[in-house]
Amino acid sequence: MACPEIILEYPFLCGGGKLAELIREYDWAATGVGPIEAWPQAMRTTVSLMLQSPVALVTLWGRSGVMIYNDAYARFAGDRHPALLGSDVREGWEEVASFNDHVVNHVLVGNQTLSYKDIELSLNRNGKARQLWLDLDYSPVLGEDGVPIGVLAIVVETTERVNAERAKAADRQRLAQLFEQAPSFMAVLRGPDHVFELTNPAYQQLIGHRDVIGQSLKDALAEAADQGYLQLLDEVFRTGTAYRAHGAAYTMQATPGGPVDPRLLDFVFQPIKGPEGEVTGIFIEGFDVTSRTLAEARREALVDLTDAIRDQHDPDQLGFAAAEILGKRLNVHRVGYASIDPARETLHVSRDWCATGVESLGGVLQLRHYGSFIESLKADEIVSINDVREDPRTAASHQALEDKSTRSFVNVPIVEQQQLVAVLYVNANQVRTWEDEDLSLIREFAERIRTAEQRLRGEAALIEAKENLERRVQERTDELMTMEAALRQAQKMEAVGQLTGGLAHDFNNLLTGISGSLELMQSRLDEGRGQEMSRYIATAQGAANRAAALTHRLLAFSRRQTLAPKPTDVKRLVNGLISLCVSDNGAGMTPEVVAKAFDPFFTTKPIGMGTGLGLSMIYGFARQSGGSVGIYSEVGKGTMVCIYLPRYGGDAEGEVDAPVLAPVARGEDGETVLLIDDEPTIRLLVTEVLEDLGYQVIAVEEGNAGLKVVNGGARIDLLITDVGLPGGLNGRQVADAARLIRPDLKVLFITGYAENAVLSHGHLAPGMHVVTKPFALDVFANRVRDLIGSA
Repeated sequence: MACPEIILEYPFLCGGGKLAELIREYDWAATGVGPIEAWPQAMRTTVSLMLQSPVALVTLWGRSGVMIYNDAYARFAGDRHPALLGSDVREGWEEVASFNDHVVNHVLVGNQTLSYKDIELSLNRNGKARQLWLDLDYSPVLGEDGVPIGVLAIVVETTERVNAERAKAADRQRLAQLFEQAPSFMAVLRGPDHVFELTNPAYQQLIGHRDVIGQSLKDALAEAADQGYLQLLDEVFRTGTAYRAHGAAYTMQATPGGPVDPRLLDFVFQPIKGPEGEVTGIFIEGFDVTSRTLAEARREALVDLTDAIRDQHDPDQLGFAAAEILGKRLNVHRVGYASIDPARETLHVSRDWCATGVESLGGVLQLRHYGSFIESLKADEIVSINDVREDPRTAASHQALEDKSTRSFVNVPIVEQQQLVAVLYVNANQVRTWEDEDLSLIREFAERIRTAEQRLRGEAALIEAKENLERRVQERTDELMTMEAALRQAQKMEAVGQLTGGLAHDFNNLLTGISGSLELMQSRLDEGRGQEMSRYIATAQGAANRAAALTHRLLAFSRRQTLAPKPTDVKRLVNGLISLCVSDNGAGMTPEVVAKAFDPFFTTKPIGMGTGLGLSMIYGFARQSGGSVGIYSEVGKGTMVCIYLPRYGGDAEGEVDAPVLAPVARGEDGETVLLIDDEPTIRLLVTEVLEDLGYQVIAVEEGNAGLKVVNGGARIDLLITDVGLPGGLNGRQVADAARLIRPDLKVLFITGYAENAVLSHGHLAPGMHVVTKPFALDVFANRVRDLIGSA
C-alpha cells in the first residue's frame, strides 16, 4: 500500500493507519517526548512496528509515560481516544494510576519485564465503569546506549473469554448441584471396562452406599453383572446406541449372604461421545420405581382379590385363591391361610400355595417346634422376621424352619374374642427385608379373607336354612338324638378308656416301686447288707399304701367302700367349723367345668396326670357319710371346694410319722444318665440301682427341668424318661426336643401305658427304645448298659 503523501516526510509512520496521521499532526513538542523531528531512531523504530501490528499496542515514553498507540489500542480506549494520545499515562488512566506507576517504575526504571494473565481492572470506558479482564505484557524499549527510554505494552482484552469461562464454570457448578440433588439416580462410567467416575446420592442409595468410584462395574457391582446389565453396557459402548428400560428388575445385595432387596427401575444407558464421535463412556440416569410399581401391583392384587371373593363360593377354595394372588404379587415361595388350635398351639393347614419346588405345609404342625413367635400371635401382633437365624424368637430352631424352605416369613394373626383362631403366613426361602407396604398388604389380605370366609359360611347357612328348614329341623332332631346317644356312649367308652389307662399307669408305677424294692432287698441280702432292708421295706410299703388308696377311691366312687368312721378333731383342722373348705386364687373354673367337676372320669388334666376320679371320690365319700360337697368358683378369681361332714363328739386318733429314707450313695464312673420321672419311688429305685453300678445320675421330675439339663453343658450318655409327665411336655416331646440339641443322644422310655398308645403308634426313631412298667431292675440295668455301650 502506498504511503499517503502527507506523511512522506516521516517514513516510519508509513502504513500506520489513522493513528499515523494523528501522530504526525500532534504537537509533541508540548510533551515530554519533544518534537517528532528529534525522536531517536529506537523510538521511531518502535512506533513504526507498533503501528503495523493488528494487536493493541501502546508505548509509554519517559518517566511520565507519554502514551503513543496504534489503531487497535484506539478501539480498546473507546471514547478516551483521541484525547488519550500524547497524555501521561497516570492522567490518561487515572482510575489505575498506581498500577501504571508500578509498571513504569518496574520496566522503565528497573529494566525488567512484566506479564499479567487475566488481570481484573475496573476502567472507565464509554462513560461507564466496567470490570475488564486483560492479558498485559510490558517490556522496556532501549535507546542506542542500552538504557530504557520507554515501555512497550501489549494489551489483549480477555473479558469475553473470562466471562465465558466463568459462565461455563457456573454452569458446571449448577450441573454438579443438579447432579447431586437430582431425584433420579445418575452415574458416569468411563472406558470399555465401565469404570465408575461419578455417582450421585440417589445412585449410592440404590447400590447400598458402596464405594465404587475408580472400580469397574464388574468388580464393584457383581450382582448387576450377574443379572445381565454388564452385557447391556458392553452393547451400548460398542454400538453407540442408547438403551432404555421400564420397570426392569434389579436385585440389590450389598454384601454376600446379606439381605436381598428387589428393586424395579426405569433407566437409560446414554453413550458419551468424544470429538470424533467415538464412545468414551456411558451416562446412567433413571428412577427407582419400586414403590410406585409395587403400589400399583398392590392395587391390582386387591382388585384381583375382590374378584376372587366375588367369584368364589367355597371358603376353603377362597383361601387358596387369595394365597396364590398374594404369593405371586410379593414374589415369595409359600402363602397359606390356616386355622390354629390355641390350646394345643398347632397349625392346621388344609391347602397352601407354593412356588415351584417348594413343599406344602399341609397337615398339622406344632408351632413351638419352630420358635416362640406364637406368643406374639396370641397378642394380636404381626410377626415379621427378616432372617430366622438372627431373630431371637427363631434363632434356636432356625434349622427346623429352613428345612421347611423358610428363611424369612410374615405371620398375620386372626384374633376373635381375644382368642387366636387363624393365621395368614407368607414364607420366603431367603433373607428378605419386609417393607411396611408388604406388611400392610398382607394384613389387608388377612382381614378380607376372614371377612369373606365368614360371609360365605353365613350365606351358605342362611340359604340352607331357607330352603330346607322344615326337613332339616326333623332331620336335625333325629340326628341330635342319635348323636346324643352316640356321644354318651363315646363319653362312656372314652371315660372307661381314660380310667383304664390312668389306672394302668398308676398301678404300673406302684408295681414298679414294689417289685423294684423287693429286688433290691434280695440283692442286699445276697450282699450281706441286711442293715439297709428297712429303707426298701418302707419304699415298698409306701407304694402298696398308694395302691390301696387308689383302690379306696374306686370304691368310694362306686359307694361300695367299707367306711370306718373315726373321730377327728375338726376344730383343730377347721377352727371349730363344721365344714372343711379349700380355696385358691387361681384361674378359676367356667360354669361348664363346675357343672361337670363331680362327674366320673371327667378331668381337665393331660394324659397320665389323673383318672378323673378325685372329686368323684370326694362326692361319693361325702354322700355315703351322710354329708355333702359343693364348689364355688369364678373365672379369674379362684375356686373354693367345701365338704360338709357329720359331727362326732369323741376324741381324735393320733398320726403316724412317715418313714425316713437313707441317703443314696454316688458312683465314681463318668458315664451320666438323665432320669425324668414324676413318680418319686421310681426315681429313688432307678437312681440307686444306676449309682450302684457306677453311673452318674441327674434325676428330675418333669420335662422342662430335663430340657434345661440338656441345654446345659453336663455330660449325658443316656436319657431315661417316663412318657406321661407333668409340666406340659410328655416324654416323647422331651426326647424329640433333646434330639434337636444332641442328635446322637440315646433315649430309653419307661412307661406304664401300652407302647403304641403313647409313642407315635410304635414308630420310634433310631436310638430310641422302650421298657414297660413294671420291670425287673436287673433286666433294666442290663438294658441301660447295652444302650450306653452301643454308643
